[in-house]
Amino acid sequence: MAADTLNSRLLLLVKDGEGREGKVPVYAFDLKNMVYFNDAVALLDPKAPPKVTVRGKDLHASGMSIHPVTGEWYVISSISRLLLVSDVKGDGLSSKKLPKKVFPQPEGICFLSDGTLFFTTEAKGKQAKLYRFNYLNQK
Repeated sequence: MAADTLNSRLLLLVKDGEGREGKVPVYAFDLKNMVYFNDAVALLDPKAPPKVTVRGKDLHASGMSIHPVTGEWYVISSISRLLLVSDVKGDGLSSKKLPKKVFPQPEGICFLSDGTLFFTTEAKGKQAKLYRFNYLNQK
């Protein structure tokens, strides 16, 4: 789930399963009218970014957040240890396989208003960790 403050809604990403053509549906809950939309507002395509080999049903999204500066969607997958960045339509912009030693099971992602990124990873029998990455505006 991610807070889409620009559109006053919550975005809900399906963890297990896939929609049409291997794409993962993203649903919305309108916070102004307290209404859930039955149709997906976007279809996230995990195959679109270069060098992504994970299928939609294998994405297993464990966290999602919206970058406060760029508006891009950031999705992490715990099982495939993948960071996927997409636009608001779900079209992939980039992806990155996360190293297992650093991110054994990535579960949480969020941003500060200045673009600072936070990742959490579960312990899997070890100590859980919180990572902070400062935003580098590259305009």
